[in-house]
Amino acid sequence: MNMIKVHPPSLIFLALSLVLGNIEAFITLKLRISHGRLFYNPPEEFGDPMLDLDQNDSLLANLKARQSELVISKSTEKWKKAGCKTTPRILLDDYLRRIDMDQYPIAVCGSKQGSLYLLDLEDCKVLSREPVIHDSTDEDKDELKALYGSFDGGGTVAVAIRKDLVVSAGREGGAIAWRVKDAASEEGAETSQYEKKFELLGRLEGVDETLLTCLRFDESGRLWVGGFDGIVRGFDCSDSEQKPTPFVTKDLGKGPILDMSVNGRMGCGACATAGSEGTVQLFSLYNGSLIDAATGVRARSILIVGDGGEEEGWSVICGSADGSLHKFHLCRGSNGIGEPFVFDSQQKLRTAHTGPVMCLASPFPGLFLSGAQDSTIKVWELSNSRLEHHQEGEESKDDPCSKKNSSGPRCLYALTRHKFWLGSVCTDGKRLICDGCDNIVFVRDFSGGTEIA
Repeated sequence: MNMIKVHPPSLIFLALSLVLGNIEAFITLKLRISHGRLFYNPPEEFGDPMLDLDQNDSLLANLKARQSELVISKSTEKWKKAGCKTTPRILLDDYLRRIDMDQYPIAVCGSKQGSLYLLDLEDCKVLSREPVIHDSTDEDKDELKALYGSFDGGGTVAVAIRKDLVVSAGREGGAIAWRVKDAASEEGAETSQYEKKFELLGRLEGVDETLLTCLRFDESGRLWVGGFDGIVRGFDCSDSEQKPTPFVTKDLGKGPILDMSVNGRMGCGACATAGSEGTVQLFSLYNGSLIDAATGVRARSILIVGDGGEEEGWSVICGSADGSLHKFHLCRGSNGIGEPFVFDSQQKLRTAHTGPVMCLASPFPGLFLSGAQDSTIKVWELSNSRLEHHQEGEESKDDPCSKKNSSGPRCLYALTRHKFWLGSVCTDGKRLICDGCDNIVFVRDFSGGTEIA
C-alpha cells in the first residue's frame, strides 16, 4: 500500500481545524493532500487559492479569523435569545460600588467602604486590594442626589482600567491613578497575600475640589473625565511611570456632567448633564469643544453605539432620570466627510424602565444594554421596531441628516434580580458583569465557543 506522507506542521494545523467545534469550519478550510503535502484552498477573500501549510503563521491567522467569526455568530444569537450561563465568581468582604473591565478576565471594582479591588474573574480570586482609599459616606448632598436619586449606596463613585493603569474617584473629590504590578516584583518587598499590588502614581491634577462622576478611556488609551463642575478633561496616559497629565480642559457650559461615553473612531464623545431640562452633548476628542447639544430628555446616562447595519452608522443612546430611553441618530455635517458628527432625529423607546437609567453598554454594534434602578438590565436591538418620533416638522429632501427609515430599537428581554443601587454594567462582547448583586461578582457568559490562544 502506498502511504501518503504529510509534514508534521500540516498535521498540527489539520488538528487545529478539527477542534474548532464545528464541521462547517473544517469544510470551509478546504484542505487537500497533493504530492505528499497538505494544501489549503481558502475563500477568495483570503487571497492566494493555493497556500502551502508550511507557512504556519499565515494559516494560523486564517484559522483564528474563521474561528472568531463562528464564535461571534454564536455569541450574537445567544445575546439575542438570552442564552447565557450565569455563575458567581467572587465573594467580596464588602458591597460592590462601580466595576470596569478592559480585557477579560481582569476587572477592577470599588466598594461601599471606599476600597479598591483587582479581580481575576476566570480564576475567581482577588488579585489585589487597596483598603478605604475613598470617602464612604452617603451624606445628603445635592450632587449625590443628582447622581443616585433615592438609592445612594455609598462608596466609590467611578473606576476605570486600561491595561495596567487604574483610576478611581470618590466622594471626597478628585481621582487617584494607580499602576498594577506584581506584588513580589521588588527585591526585599514584604510578603503579600495578593499576587498583584496597586502602586500609587498620584492624584489627577486640577480636580481635587471637584466631584468626578465618570472616568472613560478611549481607544488610544487617553483618559476622559467628567465632573460636577461641567468641565470635560482629557489626560495623556502615555508615560507608564507617571500619573496621567492633562491636555484638554473644556467647560461645555451645560451643567454638571453625570455620565460620559467616548469613541475614538468618531473623534467625539457624548455627555449627559443634569439640570431642569437634562442635556445630551457631543464634544470633540481633539480639543474638547462642544459640537452639538439636545435638551429636554432628563439625561442621566449616555452611550455612543454602532448601528450594526451594512453601512457603518452611529447613534447616541440616552438614559433618563424618569426611566425613559432616547436614541439620537448621528450623521456628518452638511459638508459630509471630514465634518464632525451632529444629531439627527430623536426617537423615544416605547418600552423603558420604571426607575432612573443609571448605566449603558454595548457588546457589539447593533445591540446595547441599559441598567436601571428598577433592578433590571434590559437588552436592546437597534433595528426592526417602531418608535415614537419627537422631531417636529417634515424632513427636508436637501437635509443631509434625513433618515432613510423609521425603524429603531426594541427591547429583547430583561435580566432581573439586581439591587436598586445598580450603578455600572460592562461587557467585552462575550460576557456581562455589573455591580448590582451586593458583594458577589456574577459573570453572565454569552460566548459561543473557545478561542484559539
